[in-house]
Amino acid sequence: MKLTARHHFKASPDRVLAMLTDPAFLAHACERLGAHSHEVTVDGEASGSPTTSTRAVVEAPSEVSRFFGKTLTVVQTVAWGPRTASGGRDGRLDIAVPGLPVTLTGAAALSGTDAETSIDYDGELTVNVPFVGRQIEEQAAPEITGVLNSQQAIGEE
Repeated sequence: MKLTARHHFKASPDRVLAMLTDPAFLAHACERLGAHSHEVTVDGEASGSPTTSTRAVVEAPSEVSRFFGKTLTVVQTVAWGPRTASGGRDGRLDIAVPGLPVTLTGAAALSGTDAETSIDYDGELTVNVPFVGRQIEEQAAPEITGVLNSQQAIGEE
């Protein structure tokens, strides 16, 4: 199932990337989303191509808890490529639920000016469960999009 999201920030691409790769920001986002526990790592900053990894234990949405249990561990990784001449970046977005056949694989594109930045997320959600996989995808998609969109609201703060 295809998922997309678009975020806008009133800041330069460099400032937005600094926010999105700040461990304190990522930890705050996990806390705001009600994670029971979380772990955040940021690597590759020295090379100019940072990768963030966030592992959070979250309450399972009621629609999927009967399939997967009351909590889920969700791992989100974003690997940003090098800065382009215009200040933008392309990235790879991966979301996995370890131990379950649920993945989101996609792209992130960060672009903008000194005053405004947009991030476009474009991915494919797959739940590889016979007979009910498509139903679970349809129920999980709004939750995943909501988590992505929460970064917009938290970032604006």
